[in-house]
Amino acid sequence: ASKAGLRTLLLCKRLGLEVKYFVDSDVSKHKLYIENLPVFSPDKLLEKDFSRIIIASFPGRVSIEKRLKELGFLPHKDFIWFGKLS
Repeated sequence: ASKAGLRTLLLCKRLGLEVKYFVDSDVSKHKLYIENLPVFSPDKLLEKDFSRIIIASFPGRVSIEKRLKELGFLPHKDFIWFGKLS
């Protein structure tokens, strides 16, 4: 949940998209709240309690996409990159 995460959140709100929570691999951010939204570990994604994952990180985009694919998530169906929204 970085500056890119906040920009993504603001854009989602403008587009009328509901954001349920943030996911971050940085353990120090887990259990924090950003803009009243909780930050969880990537393990939360296994619950599949969402309709779409939006990747907000540009530097970590490739590794995040790789990990999501390993978990069985499909590009464009289950997840997209923030740059595709703007």
